[in-house]
Amino acid sequence: LLFYGRRFHDLYDDNFKAASLPFPEAEFFHNQASRRLSAEKDGPLWVFSSLFPAVISGHRAEVMLDRKVAALRVIEALRLHAGVKEQLPGSLEAVEVKLAPIPLDPYTGKPFEYRLDKDRATLVGPAPQEAFRLEYRLTLTK
Repeated sequence: LLFYGRRFHDLYDDNFKAASLPFPEAEFFHNQASRRLSAEKDGPLWVFSSLFPAVISGHRAEVMLDRKVAALRVIEALRLHAGVKEQLPGSLEAVEVKLAPIPLDPYTGKPFEYRLDKDRATLVGPAPQEAFRLEYRLTLTK
């Protein structure tokens, strides 16, 4: 009984230990905990394993909100740049940090993808699943 109690606490800790990490770092630990938990579904802890909350889903929902805010900050930085320079920048690195800092994508931990085609800019936040992909288009009109 003590063994199963310790095992339950180990699984519980595995489930929550990555919740406070940035999502790109936490995703590996979430997946690892999920695999360990699914392995228990056939064991004596099957009743308890079904009671664990879906921490990765909550963490992903939180990071998706942060991602939208970060993308809108990038859009505003692009608009500020266009207001000062009268054109959209060729890359995100071309935006002056003094105007507005460009945040990283919280979901990937990398810069957002940015493309410029004449007066139309596209900001993309890639994701392995289409439901988590983010795309904004910004058109400069005179």
